[in-house]
Amino acid sequence: MALIVFAWQYGSAAETIAFVTVCGIWGGWASAYFDIWFSISKKAKEANEKLKKASADDSTWDESAIIDHAKQIYIKFQDDWSSFNTENMSTYMTPSYLQHNLLLIRILSEMQRVNRISNIEIETIATVEVFDRTDDAKDKITVSFIAGSKNELIDAKTNKVLFTDKSTYVEYWTFNRSGPTWLLDKIYKEVADQVIDDKFVAEFAPENGMFYSVDMG
Repeated sequence: MALIVFAWQYGSAAETIAFVTVCGIWGGWASAYFDIWFSISKKAKEANEKLKKASADDSTWDESAIIDHAKQIYIKFQDDWSSFNTENMSTYMTPSYLQHNLLLIRILSEMQRVNRISNIEIETIATVEVFDRTDDAKDKITVSFIAGSKNELIDAKTNKVLFTDKSTYVEYWTFNRSGPTWLLDKIYKEVADQVIDDKFVAEFAPENGMFYSVDMG
């Protein structure tokens, strides 16, 4: 799997931006894939029971509608990320997660890079976490995706492809409730913990006045 890690630092004279691409291959992918699939299946079963109970009194918890919504946002986000369309992002993200993405897009833009995502194929999608609170504004739901895509890092000046990744990945998308709909609040990559877990980089960044993110969502 390939991850892109961003960091930036403010110097006394000018802003310094560091861009690090971390590439790694997940050995024993077949075994790991089965473990992840089993874990997702178990969580999905538990989530399904909670959804049945929640949707009995509140149609916002209808599972088929949630899955359809999550899938639509998933596709939209890949397109908007590839084209830096933050205006569209603002229609389906929480304010805090929008700021997170504005930050990452700013870094890409200043580095004159484009992260183009295409040929998206969703293998499986399932609800894995349900948080039905007394206060509807605190409701959350997490949806898992096992998917693949063509992920390219491109030099915006020359249009040269600097890096391409076509591997399968696992992501968890958390949505916060906003009235009758759900806003994207976080994307967690399974690979971030299981493959990189780069404590050195994670600790080095803040200690040196930098920002570090393993998740590019």
